[in-house]
Amino acid sequence: STALLRQYASFCDVVMNNVQKAEKLRKHAQSMENNIDDADEEDDEAQMELEMDAANSAGTSEQHENGRMSSVRYFQNNRSSILKRPIHRVVTMDLIVKQTLLGLVVLGTVTFCITDLFLFKDTAMKNLRLIDGTGLFTVYTVRACYYMRSQVVAAAYQDGDSVDGLKVQIQDYARRLQRQHFLNYQDIPDALDYFYHAKPIVHVDPIDKKWKQYTHSFWYLGNEFVSRMGSASSSTVDEFADPSYRIDSISPEKRNVAYIFQNSFRYLIPAFNEVLGLYQEQVMSFGIFVQLVVAGACIINSLLIMVMAAVIYRSFALFLHQLHHPFIVCSLALFISRGSARKILKYYQEQEVDMLAMDDEEMAQKIISNEEAA
Repeated sequence: STALLRQYASFCDVVMNNVQKAEKLRKHAQSMENNIDDADEEDDEAQMELEMDAANSAGTSEQHENGRMSSVRYFQNNRSSILKRPIHRVVTMDLIVKQTLLGLVVLGTVTFCITDLFLFKDTAMKNLRLIDGTGLFTVYTVRACYYMRSQVVAAAYQDGDSVDGLKVQIQDYARRLQRQHFLNYQDIPDALDYFYHAKPIVHVDPIDKKWKQYTHSFWYLGNEFVSRMGSASSSTVDEFADPSYRIDSISPEKRNVAYIFQNSFRYLIPAFNEVLGLYQEQVMSFGIFVQLVVAGACIINSLLIMVMAAVIYRSFALFLHQLHHPFIVCSLALFISRGSARKILKYYQEQEVDMLAMDDEEMAQKIISNEEAA
């Protein structure tokens, strides 16, 4: 029916904002009322004629043109310039946010690679291995001295098997000390270079008929101590059983036994403990460095997040509310009372009737007659 067509045309015009389709429907309803178009002639030619009529109606002069169609035509022609600056700002803001997020990801990845691959797996683990191996220097030295004392006791009882068994254990400790000392020397930190090569360490050496005091580097003294430890364990049972330790009358092997007992607790073990303390200081300084790296990364991440938040907040204050305006207007009916919604609906319905009356003389006459009758 023509009434249904006019109602659907109003729906397309007001709700869907499709003015051209609404004009087609109104034109079709007008044709049906004037018996121009028969109900059975709904073929393609009639539809094309209706579309041409609607297009001609939309392209009339400004005197007969619908105000809504003028607005639609204006927005279609100027679509690229409407909200051009806010949209450009939104694109710029989106680019800044993406760049900031990319910076956060890159910074986090670099920090993880530095801390995990370089600091933890390389430096930290190497320092821990050095501390673990250097801590055994004192253990091996004390055990070697104890086993040499056991050799002396076993020799007093002429127990050659025990002396030979203890010799094997002492030489095993000597090989462990030599291997660990060499491994430490290969991975000397810069802070320990002076201790290994230049710092004088005192020890006593049996020369001629008396003990003489000398100073050597830690690297030299460690090798010398290991060599004399292996030689001292090779003393015979008779040499261990002889209570005399006169330097000029004992063999080189027994002289090395005396060297081990004279230097172990007075000079060598304090040197071992000192180098162990230096390695521990390296670990402590490394921990401080890692804390600084993590703190710096956290500060930079926080600054980037603050910059991103400031950009978004400033965008809300400057232009995002302009882009958000259509959504707020469309959602207005959901946030107001029912009475206010009725008043707004009634107002726009009256405006719609007035706009239709401007385009339809018969409807305008009906409205005038209804007002006069009222």
